[in-house]
Amino acid sequence: MDLGDRILKLNTEVREVGPISRKGFYLAFQDIGACIALVSVRVYYKKCPFTLINLASFPDTVPRVDSTSLVEVRGACIDHAEEKETPKLFCGVDGAWLVPLGKCVCSVGYQEVGGTCVACRPGFYKANPETNCTKCPPHSFSYGEGAFICRCEKGFYRAKKDPPTMACTRPPSPPRNLMFSMNDTCLMLEWAPPLDTGGRRDLTYNVLCKRCSPEPGRCQLCEEELRFLPRPLGLTNTTVTIVDFAAHANYTFEIESLNGVSGLSSFPRQVAIITVSTDQGGPSRVGGLKKDWASPSSIALSWQQPEQMLPVAEYEIKYYEKEHEQLSYSSTRTKAPSVIVSGLKPATWYVFSVRTRTAGGHSSYSPKFEYQTTGDSSDMAPDQGQVLVIATASVGGFTLLIILTLFLLITGRCQWYFKAKMTSEDKRRTTYQNGHVPFPGVKTYVDPDTYEDPTQAVQEFTKEIDPPRIRIERVIGAGEFGEVCSGRLRTPGKKEIAVAIKTLKGGYVEHQRRDFLREASIMGQFDHPNIIRLEGVVTKSRPVMIVVEYMENGSLDSFLRQHDGHFTVIQLVGMLRGIAS
Repeated sequence: MDLGDRILKLNTEVREVGPISRKGFYLAFQDIGACIALVSVRVYYKKCPFTLINLASFPDTVPRVDSTSLVEVRGACIDHAEEKETPKLFCGVDGAWLVPLGKCVCSVGYQEVGGTCVACRPGFYKANPETNCTKCPPHSFSYGEGAFICRCEKGFYRAKKDPPTMACTRPPSPPRNLMFSMNDTCLMLEWAPPLDTGGRRDLTYNVLCKRCSPEPGRCQLCEEELRFLPRPLGLTNTTVTIVDFAAHANYTFEIESLNGVSGLSSFPRQVAIITVSTDQGGPSRVGGLKKDWASPSSIALSWQQPEQMLPVAEYEIKYYEKEHEQLSYSSTRTKAPSVIVSGLKPATWYVFSVRTRTAGGHSSYSPKFEYQTTGDSSDMAPDQGQVLVIATASVGGFTLLIILTLFLLITGRCQWYFKAKMTSEDKRRTTYQNGHVPFPGVKTYVDPDTYEDPTQAVQEFTKEIDPPRIRIERVIGAGEFGEVCSGRLRTPGKKEIAVAIKTLKGGYVEHQRRDFLREASIMGQFDHPNIIRLEGVVTKSRPVMIVVEYMENGSLDSFLRQHDGHFTVIQLVGMLRGIAS
């Protein structure tokens, strides 16, 4: 301190007062006679000042007296902002803010500009707090400020699962260049994709069929016997195959193109239409069906041969229990205009219908006729004894044929397992012949060769297995396509089972792959105790595999050679009956 001609050195002492337990306090100074003078006194306190950090505001905060602890302060988000993580600051004893944690972000429709949240301009939007304002996607708009989504223009739509960042789209235009080709057994429709897909990739097609009479405007939906391969709805390819169509009929097919917003549009359906006539000498329909006689387990039927130019190759008789109409049906075939349907239940009503097959294709089924089996054997027709004599003789001849077949089977080579062996040629010729073959709905055997791509048949008739569920244990043989292994299959909620795994060897050529997939699609169509059960396939990873039930006795030919002389003729015939069933 400068006191004129003298400069004095002042001593400064800082004292902390506190903690304070009341609203105020008094300061007093006592002079005890020392040679000193009290020049000035300054009383003050420290605080952390109001501040804005990370779009959050923090108020004035007084630190603690204890220099070892910090005061935690929670911030509040500014206008049009929201917490991403709770914003926090710590106030130090020297009045400085320390250790910022968390932050706020601008809400949808707003973006950060200079530490504040500003609304998006017209024509822009912000749907996610983590992004900035973005220009509206194509075919959409926003007229006001602060938009969080853009509205679609007229005629354009946004599906429920479409994100706000995706452009608005519209339904596709109709398919183009719709054509058909037809042979004796199937009709194929083919078309080109629409010129305008509507801006989407989820394009599918539906096929609607109408059968029209000669009178104009008299059309009805096609009968249930018409089958579409692979299916009539939700097609992703531009082809479909129709089988079991009737001759002498006019079919009108509508091919509709759809995408993810077709259901939101009020515009008419986008379809291509084609009319196909199947009157090129095709077979006529059987008119009536007559019951000749009935027994507890059989019914004899006959009918008039239809008048037509082409000879009838065979008749197919479809029948089912009247009470189980929607569950399953059976079929049998014959070349004569009569048949004896056996294997029926006593005193039970059955529904029968018949159709013809000629070189021109199948006819439609006849009207349905209901007949009942008898309750006991006394109702058998008088002339049925002759039928039994003929049947007995036939069984004897058939038994000799079975024994001869068994001999050929033992000396032959069984490539796969007892319950699964079918050669490629056998698969092409598979058909149901004069037997009782129940199966759900209208399901019949479908030759995989009718599919342009065998992968489609595999997807239709088999189940894809996740590879981690399969554990290969050892190699048990080698086949035409690769190795055959034994292993285990884990199924969620079920017990682990033993399986056989057939693999497709590396370096295969295309025809080997097709034959391999064809074998899987054939096996997948059968569910019978005497046919090996297909558990599933692996086609979406390498190696490609067919997984079937494990046959612990191996192939039939090896098993019979190892046990030569151990079986009686009756047992061997029983095996053959099992195969024939």
